Amino acid sequence: MARVLRFLKVLKNHPKKTIFFSALGSYGIHYANNRYEEEQLLRAYCTEASWYGDQHHLPTAVHRHITVLLNPAAAGGKCLAQFEKYCAPLLHLAGLKVAVVRTEHQGQARDLMAIMEKTDGVVLAGGDGTLSEVSCLLKH
Repeated sequence: MARVLRFLKVLKNHPKKTIFFSALGSYGIHYANNRYEEEQLLRAYCTEASWYGDQHHLPTAVHRHITVLLNPAAAGGKCLAQFEKYCAPLLHLAGLKVAVVRTEHQGQARDLMAIMEKTDGVVLAGGDGTLSEVSCLLKH
């Protein structure tokens, strides 16, 4: 308790330190709040995807097949980790068959889109370049 009182006394006598620690505390609270809201949103999405995946389908029904074009170099190399953390669980909980294709060079996403036939949907996980390549192909 004595340490806390001494710390508060230092903050009272030094306005620069007070401003610094106030800004630091405000940033910490804002960061923690954002993380909490992100977790709650992800939990809600997972619950909804799980409900969709638990629906009974006829044995003759064709399962949906999703192809993910993933550029692991996007977002400073964080794209793969972000996809595995946020997107992949939702796709699997929804009961979709997922095929992940990693692009390794420029123009590969465009080439892959041209030969895809047995897919019901395409998910792009990458940056502006990946989106630009595929949207140009779909436009023509």
